[in-house]
Order: sequence, then structure tokens, then C-alpha cells
Amino acid sequence: EDSHTGTPTKNDPLAILQQLHIAPFETLRAELTSPWAVMLAHVAYPALDPTKMPATFSKPIVTDLLRGKLAFDGLVITDDIEMAGASVVSDINERAVRAVEAGVDLIMVAWNKKMMAQVSDSLVKAVKGGRISEERINESVRRIIAAKRRYAVPAAASPSVKELRMVLQNPAFREVADASVAARLKIPPSENELTFLAENFERPILLFSASQRFTKDFTASVAPREVRPFKITLKQTFDVDRVMRSNPASIGLFYASGPLVAKIGSRISEDVASRMVLVTVEAPGSIQNAGSFKALADIYYRHPELGTLLGKSYFSSPSEVRAPASRPSKKPKKK
Repeated sequence: EDSHTGTPTKNDPLAILQQLHIAPFETLRAELTSPWAVMLAHVAYPALDPTKMPATFSKPIVTDLLRGKLAFDGLVITDDIEMAGASVVSDINERAVRAVEAGVDLIMVAWNKKMMAQVSDSLVKAVKGGRISEERINESVRRIIAAKRRYAVPAAASPSVKELRMVLQNPAFREVADASVAARLKIPPSENELTFLAENFERPILLFSASQRFTKDFTASVAPREVRPFKITLKQTFDVDRVMRSNPASIGLFYASGPLVAKIGSRISEDVASRMVLVTVEAPGSIQNAGSFKALADIYYRHPELGTLLGKSYFSSPSEVRAPASRPSKKPKKK
């Protein structure tokens, strides 16, 4: 099971965990220069913590085992607490507090700036309210400062937004981005996806997107096929179900271009999603009903030409749609 979509449980007995997981860690630690860091997985290990809490929130694993028995004093970092594997604790603010209580030093919130601020505020409130002691926070601060002293450039300052954008204009970044998207789009649609796309090739496409660039490029790439765009705005409730049910002769395409748009996609009913293609650049697990969509293109990168690339890859004429690599080519019959 993938912790992007659920919370895996590793039911190995303690002896196996010691041999396959803990022993390699101890060997690696002997070879690395301190301070270094460990990332926790959203995975439960009942042999280590009978409560079946994932390591992210487990004091028996982080404090008792990692800090105590294994005497590890480096940084301990969570994986992204927005992931489905962390959802055993329902509230994201509570996830952050529980992780710090377990002994974690750094909390990862990778995709949503608003949630980053919320998590930060929740930790401040937990300290002011006495739930987390200042001593506990200072333990993590000491480790973070030690790591910065060793690895950070002394005079380094946080880059401005303008400087970051200039760096991202480096051709090397674009080359990697192009390669990653191309590699994903080379993965052929499944048999069911191919059938759906071919059977509905003549039908109009209802395109739900908050990105004008994606809408414009996609529409141009599939011309002269009819595309009816519906602009998603975050300031008002957008009812995809209503639009799709009012147009039973059409198929839909939903472009999840950000976390708030993904939330709208997560509210689409199963019967409606069964007539739609989902295109997402969001983190795995951010659209909880992704499995209900008839076809899925999980790109995970906001490529500037994604609309064009996707239109040509998934919505070409039936004879041009890529067949699965596993499908054997038919040999002509001998006369």
C-alpha cells in the first residue's frame, strides 16, 4: 500500500524489523557524518507501537526507539502531513502537534501555503497553552541550528520571489521538466481508458479549469473538436455535478491545478466522474475520489504547455491514440 493513498501497516515481528530495517540504518549511520536527518514514513509498525499509529505520530518509535535505544540525535523530519497516510489524525493542525509530541523536529507541509501558516500557528498555540513545553521545542531548535552551522552558507539569505523565478528560468530546469512530463505521457492509457476515449471521440468535451492558459492550449490542440470551457473560480461554489448532468451527451475533463481546485474535484459524484478525465498536478492523495474518474493523467508538474501536450496525447483521433505497450501487434494472416 502507498502512503500517498492510505496508511500502510507493516506487520513484521520485531526480529524481522531489526534485521531488515533497523540493522541497515545502524550500518548507514556509522558511515555518515553527523548531523544528518531521518524522514519518517506514514507507516504503522504494530511490533514497535501496539497502538498502530504511523511512525509520524509514534512516541514509542521516535522517542523511545530512535532517540533512546538507537541514540540518534540528528534531525527527524516528517513526510508531507497532507498525505492520506497521515489521515489517521483527521485535523492537519493536530497532526503537526502530535508529531512534535512524538519527538519530530521538522514538519513538512509541501503543497499549501495557507496550511503552512495554519500549522505554524497551531504549534505556537500548543506551546502557549502548555501542551508542548518550551524545553521540547528547544531540543529541536538545537538540532536545527547544529545542522545549519554545518551545512548552511554563513551569509546566506532567503532568496526573493524574483530571484527564485530567475533561477527557474535556467534551461536545465526546463529540460528536466520537459523530460519528466514526456516520460509520464509515454505511459500508455489503460485498456479501459482507451476504450472510453475512442467510444466518445465524437462527443463534446466540457473542460473545467481555473487556468486560462491550459484551457486555451487544450482547445487549440484538439480543434476542430467541440470544447466548452467552464472557468473554475475559487470565490464561489462551483457545481461540476450540475453542469455535467445537464449535458448527458458530453464527456468532461477536470484540471486540478492547485489544492483548492483539487478540493472541488474531490466533491464530484462517482456517477459524474465516470464520464470524466482527471488531469492533476497535485500531490498523490489530494483528490480522494481519483479512482472514480474514467481516465487519469497524474502529471504532478505545472508544465506551461500541458494543455497542448495532454490534448495531443490523450485526445488524438482514435487511430492516433497510443496503444498500451503490452498489446501485441496483430500479424497479417497468410493467404
